Amino acid sequence: LLGAVIGGVINAGWYRWLDAAIERWRGSVSILPPHEPGQPPTTREVLLKVAVSYACWAPVCNSAYLTAMPLLRGESLAAAVDAARRSLGRLMLLEAACFAPYNLFAFRLLPLPL
Repeated sequence: LLGAVIGGVINAGWYRWLDAAIERWRGSVSILPPHEPGQPPTTREVLLKVAVSYACWAPVCNSAYLTAMPLLRGESLAAAVDAARRSLGRLMLLEAACFAPYNLFAFRLLPLPL
């Protein structure tokens, strides 16, 4: 259930915010060229979304999950934070190996309002 909430509902909000931010940044960030509405995202846009998701959102999301699971098992906050700290590096490597490639595909080909 926790994974569904973080991975589904909260991620959907993040991706909507990220798309809106990309539109706000367009024109003011030199790496984002003008974009015609209705056209697929540019390669630069996709790479920026993947990088921002990995660098900004993935650590927050993964830390929340790694901390919440021990708490739900009745462990102390200190133990939960310690467990998250020990596991986050490995989970971020897995994130890079699995979700970064998936996001390259998803941000390029899947429209946001599914």
